[in-house]
Amino acid sequence: MYYADKERSELVSVDENKLHHTVMVANAGHPDGIQVDKEKKVIYWTDMGSKRVGELFPESDGSVCSSNWNGTDKRILVGEGLVYTPKQLQLDKKNQVLYFCDREGGRVMRCRADGSELETLVQRSAATNTYPKEPLDYCVGIAVDNKSKVLYWTQKGPSKGNRGRIFMANLEIPKGESADTRSDITLLLDNLPEPIDLALDEKKEMLYWTDRGSPPYGNTLNRARIIGRSLEKHEILCTGFKEAIGLSFNETYEKIFIGDHSGKIYSYSIGTKAVNILLDDADAITGVCS
Repeated sequence: MYYADKERSELVSVDENKLHHTVMVANAGHPDGIQVDKEKKVIYWTDMGSKRVGELFPESDGSVCSSNWNGTDKRILVGEGLVYTPKQLQLDKKNQVLYFCDREGGRVMRCRADGSELETLVQRSAATNTYPKEPLDYCVGIAVDNKSKVLYWTQKGPSKGNRGRIFMANLEIPKGESADTRSDITLLLDNLPEPIDLALDEKKEMLYWTDRGSPPYGNTLNRARIIGRSLEKHEILCTGFKEAIGLSFNETYEKIFIGDHSGKIYSYSIGTKAVNILLDDADAITGVCS
């Protein structure tokens, strides 16, 4: 298991059984999303940047980064004003493509694993041409379904505002349309407390998400069944997190890991519904992957 600790500015690997910690990347900026390519021995992460409070610092210093397995050869793959506050990150290993959301930029984006071919797939509030975007347009969590050729993302809305939403769209922009005019965007759920990260079980056609809104419906792990272009049978699986954010299945899809800002990582068993604390000595967990 791997996680990003935004307060310690570290990317860390954890042996789930022995709970042995290894800092893979130190001085990682303000990390949020994290992905690893074990075969290529590369780690990827999003850095929200030091000027991520748009009202005070209306600039763009977020980035998407990579390094070798031992933290050497750090590279900025996407930066230099091209992304504002990148959040959850997903890696399509087969096609070597990175997908991520840009929160204050109100965008869903992708690029090659080397940072080339950067593309905006969804652009919210394009007509206003302002930064930061309105909180309703903050794009945060992302999941990619290559089998069905669709992607999902969250728009968290105002903090604790109960106006969060989950959307889906095709992986490719319809011919003749653009990121801000595409007609294939579907609203799946709305009026959620504050949905954050996503995790997809393609085989069972289930979408999971963390929500860091106010209890009892916020600070929860959720899931719903994907039926066509809809989400049905929404259920809250467990509660009691402290600013729930990071989310990732284990390799067998029998467990799902949840990280929160209290510095804990939890495991939830899909079969038994048991919740266990795997880690409780980090500072502020953001992204989680396995």
